[in-house]
Amino acid sequence: MRWRRHPGVALRVVLFLASLATACGGARSHVRLDTARYPVSMSSWILDRDGSAVPAGALERVGALRASARGWNFGWTQVSMNAVDFSDEVNAQVAEAGGDGVINFKITADCPVFPDVLPNLLLLHLLPLPGSVLVEVFGDIVRSKSPLQQ
Repeated sequence: MRWRRHPGVALRVVLFLASLATACGGARSHVRLDTARYPVSMSSWILDRDGSAVPAGALERVGALRASARGWNFGWTQVSMNAVDFSDEVNAQVAEAGGDGVINFKITADCPVFPDVLPNLLLLHLLPLPGSVLVEVFGDIVRSKSPLQQ
């Protein structure tokens, strides 16, 4: 009977519970290329060894870079449990393609169904459970049409 006297209360309770169920505990990750032996650029050009720009017109595409890894954190993203380093993948894929570097480097991050989305439906995101994010990188492996300055 109380709900009939205050019809807005029931709606507010339902909306509040729905917002809790769809909240996200979150996840973040730091992408690193600390030991990459090749230049990696988010633009369409790279730098040679002396720091001079090699424009896109002087580069030929010899392959595609694609790699993925999972980053983990704890306590609603406050404590990072690992950084995602793609150096080994970049080094291996560029060497295999016979390239000089990577251009058009892109990073995507995706939330997996578990452990992030499913616990939210059960309101488990209120607990400081570990969270994860799937990090993927893409790019064009290129080689200079003329030798890069060593």
